[in-house]
Amino acid sequence: MEARYLTNESGERIGVVLDVAEYECLRRSAEEAARAERHPGIAFRGTEGSRRAWVSGTALDVWEIVVGHEEMGRQRLLEETGISEDHLDAALAYHRAYQDEVDQKIQENARPLRYWRERYPNLNLQAIEHRPEAGAPRVS
Repeated sequence: MEARYLTNESGERIGVVLDVAEYECLRRSAEEAARAERHPGIAFRGTEGSRRAWVSGTALDVWEIVVGHEEMGRQRLLEETGISEDHLDAALAYHRAYQDEVDQKIQENARPLRYWRERYPNLNLQAIEHRPEAGAPRVS
């Protein structure tokens, strides 16, 4: 990143000029740092167009933990996944603060298999339906 500085008559730096891409990168980084500070245990990952909040110390994004909590309930999620109460509480607190953002990730990942097959026709995609009460998963 190469910055150009604005100076006053005395030669003191009074500002900086960045191109739009550099500015957006810095703005996003500052926003994510502020969010991480307000929500201990939350970090961010992904490429520029698909950044997402995840729970540090786990392999799970916030949205994945929220879905697990909604589908399994607190106790079962803690028992079956091995995530800690602190991890779960961090994910739920982040969801409360940024509900629209997290819910959007949930909706994106709940799209039907047909959508993904049309979007990525060269991939061999299979759905795995898992019903714990029915035994082994079924592949379609």
